[in-house]
Amino acid sequence: MGLWSSKEGYRSSYLPPNTISREEWSAKTPRERRVQVLPAHTVTISYTDTEPCTTREECVRRVQTIQKLDMQEHGSPDIEHHFLVGGDGRVYEGRGWRSTGRQYSQEQLAALNNRSIDIAYIGYYEEKEPNRKMVDAVIELLRFGLYRKFIDSRLKVSDILGHE
Repeated sequence: MGLWSSKEGYRSSYLPPNTISREEWSAKTPRERRVQVLPAHTVTISYTDTEPCTTREECVRRVQTIQKLDMQEHGSPDIEHHFLVGGDGRVYEGRGWRSTGRQYSQEQLAALNNRSIDIAYIGYYEEKEPNRKMVDAVIELLRFGLYRKFIDSRLKVSDILGHE
C-alpha cells in the first residue's frame, strides 16, 4: 500500500479523524519526496497568508492553490506544509507525517535535526486569531501525533506567526 493511499489502513494509522487526505483534495504527485525522521522534535505553527476558507469546498480550492504556488513559484517538490487547517475546522493533509516540509536550507535542517512538523492555518492571522474550530483541530492533530509517536513527547512548539 502506497503512503499516499487513502485505504482504511492508511487513514486509521496515519491520519486523525476529520482530516482531508491528499487524495480527497486531489493533490498533485510530488516531484520528489524526502523521508522525514520521526518522531518530530519541533512543531511550527504559522499561517498561509492567503484568503481564509470556511467550507470544505473553499478550503480544498485554497489548498490546491497553495500547492500549485509552492511547486511552481517556490520551486518546492510539493506543498510546503505537513498539514493545513481550514476555517471549517478540518485538517488538510499536506506532506503528511513522513515527508520533510518546506524547503529548508542545509543549515536550517541541521538546526531542526530534520525533525520538524509544519502546520499552517489557512488565511491571514496577523491581526486576528484563528477561530476556535481551527485551534481545536490543531490540538487534536498534536494529540494524535503524540499518541502515534510521530511527535516526540518532549515537544517544542514554535508559534511563528507570519509566512516566511
